[in-house]
Amino acid sequence: MKKQYCFLLLLTFLVSCNDPISKSEQQTLPSTSISLIYPIGTGTSGDTSNGLLGYGYDASGFCDTISVRAKVLESLPAGSIYYGGDNTVFPTIISGGNFGALLDKINNPYRTESGEALGLHLKSLLRLALNTDSINPEYAYTYYATTYYDSRRSYHYGSDIQQYLSSDFKNDEVSLSPKELVLKYGTHVLTDVFTGTKFEMLYRCKFKNNNTGVNYNDIVNDCEGLFYNRLKEYTGGTPGIITDINSNTKLSQTDEQLIYNSQGSRIKMCGLINATDNNPDSIRLNINSLFKENNIKTQFISVGQDGLFPIYELINDVTKKQEVKTYIEKYMTAKKVN
Repeated sequence: MKKQYCFLLLLTFLVSCNDPISKSEQQTLPSTSISLIYPIGTGTSGDTSNGLLGYGYDASGFCDTISVRAKVLESLPAGSIYYGGDNTVFPTIISGGNFGALLDKINNPYRTESGEALGLHLKSLLRLALNTDSINPEYAYTYYATTYYDSRRSYHYGSDIQQYLSSDFKNDEVSLSPKELVLKYGTHVLTDVFTGTKFEMLYRCKFKNNNTGVNYNDIVNDCEGLFYNRLKEYTGGTPGIITDINSNTKLSQTDEQLIYNSQGSRIKMCGLINATDNNPDSIRLNINSLFKENNIKTQFISVGQDGLFPIYELINDVTKKQEVKTYIEKYMTAKKVN
């Protein structure tokens, strides 16, 4: 009787173990939202006359005031300065089957913004969210932004650009090592900058192995379709974009993340959403609140297409110029995506 009781107890235990496993496999993990600690406390907003024109800039990081360094050019000629109040709002949507393909589209020469600056900015967002410099090639990406341009400043430099070097830079280009020079002044000089307010979101998803060999366009289209579904779920829609993309995607994905960030607003939004079809906490981002008049605090948010001038081009000594150029090329290569 004792043996029979033990057998029944064991059988009951096995049944109780098997049943929850089969159910848990059918359950979808809940969506989660994590706030990210965006770096602060460095950089500058420029001066009242020309904003950030002529300031050094570390192009390897965030396209933000935190990446602005010491002034390189000063007393710029008024006749070579363009100032415009764009006051335009526009959406951006770009997708790629992997991060490299996304960057190829971002680097389109007909875009107003510097593709290099934006691409390295997005890599910095990935690093912040995922805590790694490694980018998994199996993920497809969609980048979305709603941008308000408040102003644009450009310096149309010529062959006389070295006449406007600051006295500090003249001294430092001789006395500082390449590493010290880049630490103080960054890698480039800003010559075309936009100020405004922006909300951006980088979406990525990893498709299941059974989709191997599928058409590349299907991957891109499905990634963008999935992104629209998630943006509608977590924000209520895609401001500025009307789409008829079918919500029924052809492929099956395994992982979805949305990295979001705001710039030029009093309320800072920066975080990571691990997205699933189960959203018990009703995660919701209020994008419209960022663009309300009392919340807008415009800042440097974008570099013009030709708005980055390498600092090594401003060094007279041929040997030192080559040393700084070599150091910057290695420095930037370490930050790029292979």
